[in-house]
Amino acid sequence: MIYVPFVYFLSLTMVFYRQHKGIDVCVYISALYALTSFFALLLVKLNLIGAGGVLFDAQTLNLRFIPTVLYCVLLTLTIIPFSKIHSVQIESITLSSVRLFDFFAFFLLGISILNLYIIADSTMDILRGDFLEVRSAHYVGDETIAQQKAKSLPMILGYIYYFNKATILALPMFFYSICFLQKPWWYNLGLLFISLSTPLVAIQAADRTEFIFYAQMFLFCIVLFKAFIGNSQRRWLKLILFPLCMFFVVYVGVVTIARFGEKDSGAAGGALQYAGQGYLNFCYFYENANQNVRFVDRVFPFYAHFALGQDYDSEVRQDVHGFFTPVFATFLGVFLLDTGVINTVLWVLCFWLLCNMVFPRSNITTISFGQVLIVFCMGVIPVFGIFYYRYIHYHYTIMLILAVVMAFCFHYRFKLK
Repeated sequence: MIYVPFVYFLSLTMVFYRQHKGIDVCVYISALYALTSFFALLLVKLNLIGAGGVLFDAQTLNLRFIPTVLYCVLLTLTIIPFSKIHSVQIESITLSSVRLFDFFAFFLLGISILNLYIIADSTMDILRGDFLEVRSAHYVGDETIAQQKAKSLPMILGYIYYFNKATILALPMFFYSICFLQKPWWYNLGLLFISLSTPLVAIQAADRTEFIFYAQMFLFCIVLFKAFIGNSQRRWLKLILFPLCMFFVVYVGVVTIARFGEKDSGAAGGALQYAGQGYLNFCYFYENANQNVRFVDRVFPFYAHFALGQDYDSEVRQDVHGFFTPVFATFLGVFLLDTGVINTVLWVLCFWLLCNMVFPRSNITTISFGQVLIVFCMGVIPVFGIFYYRYIHYHYTIMLILAVVMAFCFHYRFKLK
């Protein structure tokens, strides 16, 4: 069964590629799962399982037909709505108000400056220090200097800091600005700076995932806006992307070596385990998770935090399920672990229905930037979902609420005096 997901998603990618006559968002998402399925295949063939987050070992490996089919079918249902978005057919992306665009840009700039203030005292020390020590401290629950500083903010700034995850919304704004708005270079560079806030904060815990998430969504935006990226935009992007990519690659590489360099699998094996464990752990969850328990703190984090006073606690899940749960099992694995098989299927069907309701129709040539913002936020789920469900914290719910408000404002015409 280890070959099935790779062959299936590779075939699905090729089908989407031929239908869309090029690379579209559905091709990109499907290709991500083909790639991670290939990594899972390598893990099994190279006997790199049983460590590095892969729950199966050589003796317990059991990849059965039903979880494999469930994995492929549910992911396909998640990807299919994105096949309605034909980049080559979209001729224009409209914006209701440039002033509203500026208003939200400066609001996000304020949040990013607040983020920068919080991490300014410790970032350089962490970059010069021991990443393994920093990450180990994170795993045992030690607060970072930045977290302590965030807690000491005045009340009004503390409320504003609830929006700290929303800075990623500046990424599609950046692409729209360089493609459609005649903004000065410093304005566009400011949007790019805003969008980088979350990866910069992630340095406080020697985290790679936020950097990978940013790279994933950057590529998502390139695919989404590719028809509107002209020669001048390409030259500008190349100029800023080279140092940015260099920093990302060096940082992720150094953190990977620090965390896995001394293990038997080595840094390369650790990276492979990091990227390829999704399908394997999903099957492990299916076989071993307690199907009689339900958790709401990751499915409805806003409600759980503010109404129930509950936040995600991995130790509670480990006690209930009887195995180590803080691993990557794709976003499907999160719902499978927290809600059971039936509710996971129902969630995917709801996602499919919602996407078909809010996504632009496949035969239209003009969409609004508000619709692009919705596609971006919904796209986060399957794109980053090769690891886990992104929106597991109430801060992300606040981000989604802001994104819906922005999308509404960008889609319908208002006059800001």
